[in-house]
Amino acid sequence: MTVELRGRVLYAHGQPVSGVQVRVFDRDAPGKGDDDLTVEAGVSDADGAFTVRFAPSKYLDVLEGGERRNPVFDWSLASLRSGRPDLTDLYQPYLEFRYEFAGRPHRHTSGLGPFRRDFRLPELPPVAFRPSTHGYPFVNRFPGYFIPFSIPSIPDIPAVNQFYGLCGGMVASSVDFALAGRAIPGEARAPRRATPLHQYIYRRQNDSLGAFGEQVVRFARWMMLPDGTAQGTHKRTHDEFEKIRASLDDGNPVPIGLVYVSAQDTLKIWENHQVLAIGYEEQPGGRVEVRIYDPNHPRRDDVVVRCERVAVGNHFLSGPPARVVTTFGLAGVQRVGDRTKRPVRGFFAMPYVPVTPPVDL
Repeated sequence: MTVELRGRVLYAHGQPVSGVQVRVFDRDAPGKGDDDLTVEAGVSDADGAFTVRFAPSKYLDVLEGGERRNPVFDWSLASLRSGRPDLTDLYQPYLEFRYEFAGRPHRHTSGLGPFRRDFRLPELPPVAFRPSTHGYPFVNRFPGYFIPFSIPSIPDIPAVNQFYGLCGGMVASSVDFALAGRAIPGEARAPRRATPLHQYIYRRQNDSLGAFGEQVVRFARWMMLPDGTAQGTHKRTHDEFEKIRASLDDGNPVPIGLVYVSAQDTLKIWENHQVLAIGYEEQPGGRVEVRIYDPNHPRRDDVVVRCERVAVGNHFLSGPPARVVTTFGLAGVQRVGDRTKRPVRGFFAMPYVPVTPPVDL
């Protein structure tokens, strides 16, 4: 008996994906190949819809045994399929999606559920993000306090400014609008508190910091690191850039955290920043320019983090031949047009989970 399954294939943010081949497999015991239950593979159309036909009964393995070929003269075993079903074989079906993304073949699997019809791939579609088009028209400066009530100044603790930034919320929500294919809302001035746009940016700011403030802790840890050592911010930035590069090569902008300050100089963690990496250019001598959307410089396409390749230490590799290898890092400065804004001690990729913007914005 065959079963027909209808569903939809979507990108991570909910946009349909066409041309994805869908098959059904049964997960088998370790060391054994999974059973292909597919009778007729599905292919998603322009709306992401597919229909795949499969036979659940094909999952059950058949036990194999052996018998003597010719006793007395030949005692070797010959394989014999007994025809008895293996009752220990469990039915564990899953869908396999095969598709091309950024010119490379990809494979993704997803479990089946009784009422599940939408299946999301891990990728987001490419977005040609331009700050002059997709960035907010107002600067990242909101009057009042980040928390919804005022607090007094506390001795020995830096006073909280009566203006605050929502850079992480502006970055995340701008990508939300770009992925949704919608124009960025807003006027030249930042929206007032309690307006729908402010509430949405505020919500996305909290999202950018993590459910339990994990990213705040991450900023704090980077602030305590030295710069030019094998465990410092320059080396870690070099490693982070390799991850960021892969996403940018796929056409996906990446929110990044810029570490400006050191804990040796100040404890003002809010003096660090969140921006959006939208592309990069490799130049001779190991220099890299990462193009960014910076909410502090609205609608400017000429803001970059210029990184120089620097040696941060050596390590020994045993033979043959034994040799000393130099470890490199990236030291950066942020530039706006022809002007250097400030040094960047390091940067790292921040998590981004797409959200569909409210329809009333």
